[in-house]
Amino acid sequence: MRTQIKPATVMDYMAYYKSAKFQSQCVWDGDERVGMFGVIIDGGQNWAYLDTCKEIDKHVGLAIIRKMRDMLRTAQEVVFVTCDYKTYATAPRLLKAVGFVPTGETLNDHEVWIWTPA
Repeated sequence: MRTQIKPATVMDYMAYYKSAKFQSQCVWDGDERVGMFGVIIDGGQNWAYLDTCKEIDKHVGLAIIRKMRDMLRTAQEVVFVTCDYKTYATAPRLLKAVGFVPTGETLNDHEVWIWTPA
């Protein structure tokens, strides 16, 4: 048997973690791929992520806010995210607009934020 390491697909993730619900979106600004974001729901260990390769324009940020809100409303579970405000000064403002609030905790030198369903 030959060992292989390949890029994971969403189907790989769902098959491996069985109970996880995984949603991911790619952010495009015109013809340029500028980021990724998503939500992983897995029975109490629920995390969101957002990563951009540069500071994003306001119209891109507003599109991300709308889509992330929709994803979180669909999840209807508590979701955590870490905030790297040292790299992106606008990250806290974006997370607040989505509905996250700081917990006062840190993880790997990043602030932990939480979203709670209404």
